[in-house]
Amino acid sequence: MNRPRLRRFCQRIRDVRIAWLNVNNALDQLRTTEQLLQHATEAYDLADARYKTGISSIVELSQAQLNLTSAQMANTDARYNVLIQESNLARCTDKNHFHPSHTTGRTRQAARQSVVCKFASFSRLASRSCNTSSSTGFVTKS
Repeated sequence: MNRPRLRRFCQRIRDVRIAWLNVNNALDQLRTTEQLLQHATEAYDLADARYKTGISSIVELSQAQLNLTSAQMANTDARYNVLIQESNLARCTDKNHFHPSHTTGRTRQAARQSVVCKFASFSRLASRSCNTSSSTGFVTKS
């Protein structure tokens, strides 16, 4: 392999690793916003019940509704961020292989597993070509 080609290859490996980390970060953010949404929903339900019984004011109910709306928006942003980062990872590995917008459920899991396998193959090849560690250090999150 000539030097320019090797550099491009090593850069592609770095791009895939960064994209992989971005996907994992986006998934963590999604899990966090899902918990936030669950707690905000519970808080709203409690505030609504308190307001209906006359224990609290409309201000408390309005604040709970605002918090719920903010949590819903954050969750929606996190969902889109996951799709964007998955698309970026797919672009880094193979444009035509994985399209998150066309997959759901089991199909999406199979597509992700395929991307994980491609990443592992890339890493093994990179460890030989770019003097990188053979272990990626990444953990697949399910």
